[in-house]
Amino acid sequence: MNLSSTTYKKVNPMPDFAEQDLLDRGASITLGVVANAEIARDAWATWEAFNNRLAEGSALSRAAKWHAPEGLGVIRRALAESAILAILRMSDHPKGNDSLSACLLRGLLANDQVVSTLVSEQWIRRDAPNIPEMILDFELSEQPERINWFKRTVPMGWGKSDFGPENRDLENARKSLLTIRHKVIAHSVDGTFDGPTIDQIRDALAISTKVAMQGSLIFLGHTSVLDSDLDQKTRTNDDVWLYFEAGLVDAHNEWLQQHGHGLI
Repeated sequence: MNLSSTTYKKVNPMPDFAEQDLLDRGASITLGVVANAEIARDAWATWEAFNNRLAEGSALSRAAKWHAPEGLGVIRRALAESAILAILRMSDHPKGNDSLSACLLRGLLANDQVVSTLVSEQWIRRDAPNIPEMILDFELSEQPERINWFKRTVPMGWGKSDFGPENRDLENARKSLLTIRHKVIAHSVDGTFDGPTIDQIRDALAISTKVAMQGSLIFLGHTSVLDSDLDQKTRTNDDVWLYFEAGLVDAHNEWLQQHGHGLI
């Protein structure tokens, strides 16, 4: 299907009941994908914030060498695992119509009638009937591009009978995380397995968040809460480690004073 903004600008189809059901289903799935994106971003931003405070030479790193609580490693691992699981959930192979996977959104975008509605002026105006003409023109131009990107990047599934995506960014990002999920996090398998690198988790989060944002723009008309910069979220989530660091440094300074050493 050739998606052209000029083709659909003056088309105002009225969705029939069957099509409306598909659009409602798309909105429901999108909310699930966005929810997992939020979980992944929160967990990883909290991990990044702690990692930043553990930089070599920092007050926390010096104090942690002497007074690191036993559960510290458990917390870091739990945050990383939570992020990995949520990232993969966003685009897992659907195991039923009740799945909340971006792959099901891709299936909906294979329906020409659904796409015709999604790129129409009526759809863009549905929640903003008085939208300025300039913004309307922008949305009518961008919506087909979003849909094309989504269809190139997200497959209908990851099974042997499914066609792989043209853009392999999401597929490659998922592969970097799947081994650790299947053989360490979700199941216990004998053997030694390489975990993903920090950069691989960052890349997987970035492409998966983009999938969630594009899906949200296509089916909901906005980016939900995903348009905030991850660095900003990391700074916000740094508060918990700020208090942790202050407490640990105070405890270490007290120990140093008791033993006649200078403060850190």
